[in-house]
Amino acid sequence: MADAAKLWKIPIQYCMSNTRHALKAVQLDIVTQARVSGDYHPGHDQWRIGVSSMLAAAIGLRPFKDTFWTTTNQPGNKYRSTEPYPGLNAVVSTLSTGPVGPGDMVGGTNRSLLMRCCNEDGMILKPSIPATSIDRQLIMAASGAMKDMEVWSTYSAMSVGGTVKYFGMVLGVDTAGFKLLIKDLNFMADAQRDEYIVFEHRSPQSHVTFTTSLTMPNCTKTNFCLYHFIPEMKIGNTHTVFLMGETDKWVPVSEQRIVAITPIQDTDIVLTVAGVRGETVRISYLLDGTLQTVTCTFKLTSSLMLSISNKSC
Repeated sequence: MADAAKLWKIPIQYCMSNTRHALKAVQLDIVTQARVSGDYHPGHDQWRIGVSSMLAAAIGLRPFKDTFWTTTNQPGNKYRSTEPYPGLNAVVSTLSTGPVGPGDMVGGTNRSLLMRCCNEDGMILKPSIPATSIDRQLIMAASGAMKDMEVWSTYSAMSVGGTVKYFGMVLGVDTAGFKLLIKDLNFMADAQRDEYIVFEHRSPQSHVTFTTSLTMPNCTKTNFCLYHFIPEMKIGNTHTVFLMGETDKWVPVSEQRIVAITPIQDTDIVLTVAGVRGETVRISYLLDGTLQTVTCTFKLTSSLMLSISNKSC
């Protein structure tokens, strides 16, 4: 099967494979993804893929959580069910780095929710690696403490003037006051780490400096928490920049949207932004502590340049 698929350049997804089958994919480069969940049923906890995604990520496969509904009520469905957590399913699908598969009835898609995953033509704006459970989630579950808690981390790795900056993301569900520590965050492993700010996705204007820990409130399946950790950048030795990105997307800073971050001597940082003709994007950042938002429209091309210093495209 793999030989035929490779001949015709058709990527393969392993669906509900056993571990031995998934491991075989190491030898088959045409296998690019694996479903890491059970079948989707509206209202069930099939979205809990933080642990199962760890194996897929370790062997270079994109995890897939199966389909989901983007609206709670789908009249006349044969399951006689509703989906109380469409937002949670949408963010999990996006952070997985695998396919995003809306499974709504005809006319039943919540477009504004779905489009938080992607650009205007459907390209998924995703992190560099799949979101997976932090170690302490597994330790606490094994001990019986907070066994339903889900805390996952991931990041977008972006090159800035020859240095890699890590734009981190943490998803929390059923957290009940869990204290997140630096050691929990894989994107802060470097002892000489950058200075960071952090904001919850619903309120980017309420950003705070991240030092050693962050106490997560009672994040629930309805009101899940999605935190964005933004590293400091410098314009020369004078100006400080925190690139918050497209804050109306689940992944505000992604390699698919911001394809280059280029320091210009000591005067500017220029972003190369990719999109679709006719698409409008809004990029936010802190410049010396002041929140700036620049709105840009792709008119004749699918790429544009945004100047941090000039606050314009």
